[in-house]
Amino acid sequence: MFGTTGIRRKTVTGSSGDADPASPASMRRLGNLSFVPHLPSPRSPGSVDRLLDMMLMYVHEHLADPNLQVGKLARRHHVSVSYVYTVFEPIGTTPAAYLREQRLRAAQVMLSDPRYAWLGTLDIAAAVGFVDRRTFERAFRRQYGITPSCWRREHCPGSASAPSRGKYRRQGPDGMREAS
Repeated sequence: MFGTTGIRRKTVTGSSGDADPASPASMRRLGNLSFVPHLPSPRSPGSVDRLLDMMLMYVHEHLADPNLQVGKLARRHHVSVSYVYTVFEPIGTTPAAYLREQRLRAAQVMLSDPRYAWLGTLDIAAAVGFVDRRTFERAFRRQYGITPSCWRREHCPGSASAPSRGKYRRQGPDGMREAS
């Protein structure tokens, strides 16, 4: 038999006859193997660029996920952690540094945008995937040379009344929210 169907049938059934590759007898011979569609080798030309694009897109789509780390990125794309580092080499950064940089850029944009002035810095940190306030503030200060609250005061119009402690604020006697 000619063509890829014949090759597949011969491989699956052991003959080039018309035996059904999904028959119980064929399945017993195969054991618990499952077939997946042919994917290009992770090391083939161009596939590293495609994989990098997919990883960058995944980072942007899941930026708010505090559990997004290099290991999760590797598992999601079915490669090893060390290979993720190899994939990121052409852009001159590590996956963890890229993730941190993207989170900080998103926080910087939110801190500068008057539409988010009602959010506290802790809320913004959580919205971009930081769990710990101190970690966020240290990373932000290291990246931009200024604390997030100072950045907001300098770059966001109308931010003087913006809360700085996050969403957990009590209401004052006049019904207005005040920082605790």
